[in-house]
Amino acid sequence: MWLGLILNVRYLLQIITTLDGEVVEKFPAKTSWMSMETVPKKQVVLLLTNLQIEVAYFYNNHAFTIKLPSHLFANKTEGLCGILIF
Repeated sequence: MWLGLILNVRYLLQIITTLDGEVVEKFPAKTSWMSMETVPKKQVVLLLTNLQIEVAYFYNNHAFTIKLPSHLFANKTEGLCGILIF
């Protein structure tokens, strides 16, 4: 969740990506605050443009990565594990 919006990637016989409850059908998807791209059947990548935060979700193993720019977030992060719900 960011600014009250929720990005959800889930598997129900196929990968479904939703943004704030609405299915994202066309990629790349762009708004004033984010861009989202996909590598079909491999991953979805979300970039929060103002913060330069990148979140990638990998279809094959349901893993994800979070990339933060060090010039903005060095010595300012902790507890990134949070609650992981499958």
